[in-house]
Amino acid sequence: MLRSAGISYSLNRFAEVRREKRLAEDVNDAVYEGMWRDAAREIGATVSPLGGGVLGVTLGDRGTRVWRQWTSLDSMVSVHTALDRRLTHSLLQAAALPIPDHVEFDLGSLPVAQRFLASLDGPCVVKPASGTAGGRSITSSVATPSQLARAAILAARYDGRLIAERQADGQVYRLLFLDGVLLDTLLREPPTVTGDGRSNIRQLMAVENRRRLAPGKATGSPPLTATLDCLFTLRAKGHDLASVPQDGEVVPIKTVTNQGGPSCTHTIKTAVSPDLIEEARGAAAAIGVRLAGIDIIAPSLDRSLRASGGAILEVNTGPGLYHHYNVADRENATKVAVPILSSLLGV
Repeated sequence: MLRSAGISYSLNRFAEVRREKRLAEDVNDAVYEGMWRDAAREIGATVSPLGGGVLGVTLGDRGTRVWRQWTSLDSMVSVHTALDRRLTHSLLQAAALPIPDHVEFDLGSLPVAQRFLASLDGPCVVKPASGTAGGRSITSSVATPSQLARAAILAARYDGRLIAERQADGQVYRLLFLDGVLLDTLLREPPTVTGDGRSNIRQLMAVENRRRLAPGKATGSPPLTATLDCLFTLRAKGHDLASVPQDGEVVPIKTVTNQGGPSCTHTIKTAVSPDLIEEARGAAAAIGVRLAGIDIIAPSLDRSLRASGGAILEVNTGPGLYHHYNVADRENATKVAVPILSSLLGV
């Protein structure tokens, strides 16, 4: 009887997760459609849904198609290059751009990564060498050999080649470039939950997910998930999913920033160091990407990465554009879809 009840719970939970995922996909399509429609209105273009979330955009005799954040600006070769972290590291190093200390390994050479972790004065980040974006299967706050093994097994689901990186100190920023022109800069903080003195962290995450997916209020921010990154981040702070934070206590639940909501994302309107901009621009050029979201980690934006000890974390093609709209101060958000659509249509 107990086994039957356990199976029933597992099936129900699986169905619930599938429903949340479908709802999140529908919300994502709707958010991007609204974003592209707003941009089209600004330049006098027309948007026509073609199905499957794909939108046709026309202006006079010119036309293009977009799907969520994906456009025809970059070729499949450029996308493949950016998704291959080993190749990206090689190209960035060849361009003399700062990247985190790292080692390459696989499940058969796990001791290589364990020795690397032991040589650090802090945790590391484990990633598949290619095949994922949006923070998927990336685990931060890896501090012990056993945690490293678990993170490696997770990452190996996507690529047998793996990378362990030193987890650098600082804040995560994204610089969005189009053909070498900086469109916007974001500060991206990791997602958090705020305690009420009664609910545990798992329950607080569920409440936040319902808020994110609520009809008429959804922003496109993905649901929070209890990944290894979540479990290890909580453990580093002395928590787990069953912990009950005090009323008003803010608890970071991840180190990877991709699931951060609007309150965790801030448009940077202050000046950014020209040297840092040039480094980030150089990263896009080294990978050969026209529309590039350059993720960096640095203590500040007032110096070059070389001077501050910062590093380039990722070069993203098809970067998540909704992040630039779903910011804490939405009135001052940068409408990055407008110049992108203008470029696609040759305006």
